[in-house]
Amino acid sequence: MTEYLTEQEQLERLKQLVKQYGPAVVFGLLVAFIFTFGWHKWQDYQNRVRVEASIAYENLLTDVQKKDSAATDRDAANLVKEYGRTPYATLARFIQAREALDQGDSSRASTALVQAMHKSADRGLREIARLRLARLRASEGKGDEALALLNDVENPAFSGLRDTIRGDVLLLQKNLAGAREAYDLAFRELPAESGILKTLVQMKYDSLGTNKVKETG
Repeated sequence: MTEYLTEQEQLERLKQLVKQYGPAVVFGLLVAFIFTFGWHKWQDYQNRVRVEASIAYENLLTDVQKKDSAATDRDAANLVKEYGRTPYATLARFIQAREALDQGDSSRASTALVQAMHKSADRGLREIARLRLARLRASEGKGDEALALLNDVENPAFSGLRDTIRGDVLLLQKNLAGAREAYDLAFRELPAESGILKTLVQMKYDSLGTNKVKETG
């Protein structure tokens, strides 16, 4: 019940315990008190950071909605700087990448995606960054780099999207057999609720002049 007492009440209790049990016991209690107090302070700090980062991200989305590129660039950079350890920083980097591409700056977009891929603490967000970077590399004519990035996507939740992109890259490289195989695999991996994406994969596969892919099961 110690954690529910005020700081002053806890100190008074410690004084009483020193007289009653001696310094050895009190030392152990003091350590517990410091740990508990520090833990609560840390939790309060983390919660405050998450709330502040969330507000900053909402403001960033408002900038994007208003198509205010200058404000978007500024607020995205500030969010990354101030809340770099939160998932919102990764989402801000995704926005930075998209804004850079809209401005025709693939180099800056690449930098934002590489940072998202390496600095995000969230595995899923890292995989998304890797997939987007692979698409970017493919659009730059760097198919081998794109394929290397895709080979590092290990989360099974992204396997369908990974192999869809792999098919696109191989198609750009004129590897029709490889693209056909990738699309076929992607179609089987994508869940039924993928909807439009699953239909698009079917259309890409059909465009290669083959029979329709069939789901296993």
